[in-house]
Amino acid sequence: MKRRIVISGPRVHGVGYRALVFDLALRQGLDKLLVYNAESEGVQQVVILVEGEEDQVEGFLRSLEERRPAGAEVESMSVEEYVGGVPPIERTLLAFQAEQWALGIPILLEVAENTRLIPEIAENTRLILGKLDRLDDIARGIEELGSRMEERVSRLEEELHSLKEELRRSGVIS
Repeated sequence: MKRRIVISGPRVHGVGYRALVFDLALRQGLDKLLVYNAESEGVQQVVILVEGEEDQVEGFLRSLEERRPAGAEVESMSVEEYVGGVPPIERTLLAFQAEQWALGIPILLEVAENTRLIPEIAENTRLILGKLDRLDDIARGIEELGSRMEERVSRLEEELHSLKEELRRSGVIS
């Protein structure tokens, strides 16, 4: 039995649909499968060609209707008979693996490059923390200076008040 399945929706790419399809096909013992991402009129699609015994294909279709990857947004799933050839699942898995490596290798290289920056970032962080400690010391010094200034101003105000009182008593000012 051969079937062509098209899963369509605004978000069926980049959510793990093809990995789920492989898992479901392998669980049903299917040996022939092709799965790929496509787009039609701005709508994302996952296209699946499958071949196997009737009970395997039917079980696969039931599983496919019941399960979706997290984050997938599906509008429809169409199933139709298919008459063309379907490649062995191993070939499709190898192509999928190669595609994933092609996506992953640049990310791994970027991570490796960023990892080389860690010692420099750690040193800069240490220097910044040292400067922040120095700023804390300066801020404490300013606070202490402010307290001492407040005390001096308060004493000067008291002395000024006392002098004014003395000058009033002696009649120098009224």
